[in-house]
Amino acid sequence: MVSLRADLLDAHWLGKEIDEEFIDEMERRGVDICGEGGEFHSLVIDGPLFRKRMVIRNARDIRRKGISFLDQLNFELKERERLS
Repeated sequence: MVSLRADLLDAHWLGKEIDEEFIDEMERRGVDICGEGGEFHSLVIDGPLFRKRMVIRNARDIRRKGISFLDQLNFELKERERLS
């Protein structure tokens, strides 16, 4: 997660992956699990179409106008492991 509506989700969710815990918590809170209402935004850092994956080395939380953001200060691109 790279941005969150602060009135719905606290900043501890910044940087988290979408996994079963995330989905369960969003459903419990009545938040659309796809973020279609602007509740959150995600960033894809790896995937089969990418040549390299993004590794975030340093980030900080910023809050502006009721939105919490994950400000990526330092990252690197690393070779992806190839599946055979």
